[in-house]
Amino acid sequence: MKDNKPSQPSRFKKIYHTLHSMKFGMVLLLIIGVLSIIGTILPQDRPLSFYQDAYHPFPLWNHRNLPITTGLYFLVVPFSHCPVVG
Repeated sequence: MKDNKPSQPSRFKKIYHTLHSMKFGMVLLLIIGVLSIIGTILPQDRPLSFYQDAYHPFPLWNHRNLPITTGLYFLVVPFSHCPVVG
């Protein structure tokens, strides 16, 4: 006998719908805007030692995943708008 329970969406579908949502895109734009503002406020053309003393550096592991997540986003979104053939 079959269970008539609604099936739970898979993790891939949850991630896919999150990346595909307008809310996620707006959050990304907001983050980019805030980081751009911070980048314009910071003093420019100073030696590296000035920045290391004035601002504590972020750990590198935080920045390693950024290209991967950005790449996945740009792979998923364009194909979500293509018609299904078959």
